[in-house]
Amino acid sequence: MTYYCVIIDKEINPMKRILLILTCSCLFLGNLFAEEDYHEADQRTWHYGFTLGLNSYGFAVTPRDPKLVGAQVSSFTPGFTVGIIGDLRLNNFFNLRFTPSLNFTQRTILYRDLTTATRWPDQTIQSTFITLPLYIKYRSVWYNRTRPYLIAGAGIDCDLQRSKEVSVYLKTYSPFIAFGMGCDIYFDFFRLSPEFKFCLGMSNVLTPLYDRNASDFTSEQRRYTDVISRLTSKAFVLTFNFE
Repeated sequence: MTYYCVIIDKEINPMKRILLILTCSCLFLGNLFAEEDYHEADQRTWHYGFTLGLNSYGFAVTPRDPKLVGAQVSSFTPGFTVGIIGDLRLNNFFNLRFTPSLNFTQRTILYRDLTTATRWPDQTIQSTFITLPLYIKYRSVWYNRTRPYLIAGAGIDCDLQRSKEVSVYLKTYSPFIAFGMGCDIYFDFFRLSPEFKFCLGMSNVLTPLYDRNASDFTSEQRRYTDVISRLTSKAFVLTFNFE
């Protein structure tokens, strides 16, 4: 809260003195009620918003035989995230949040034949995810117009852009856990929350060869899947939440 200190000269005309006192009182009361409005915004049981941000998805790759063929993900490629927010207030410090979002991303797997020291052609996988997460949000006490917070939860990714013609065919659903941090910044008409999260996939998203139709890919393409034992997703997500 901002405090005002006013010194009134006795030589000032009484009418001007009254106007000066009223002006300073309005400034003080306006500042007081503004801060009360910020606090009242936190007392609503439900509120909604939207989120925009960047993501960087990758894989944790487990080769079937690391002495023969090495496989790894290239440097992360940034993608785009857009979603909506539903927030339920549990108490002064905890909120339950559901934030379905749409994520556009691309990942590239690099292959190297270690027996001949040659590179295989890179395999690029484009994905469009509908992400359905549920989070618990823990907020600290007020600091001026901000409240730093921690967030953790779990959810599931649903891949809408799978193609059977690719060499590395992913499963539709991928459960994950996530944790991160952010800060609620209160403005006059909305709340802005920069938030950073790390998401870790909990299951193997690689579709094995025996679950695929042999007519969907050539024998040359089989090797890109055959040399991988396990693929799990991981992601870094930076979002800006407007509530």
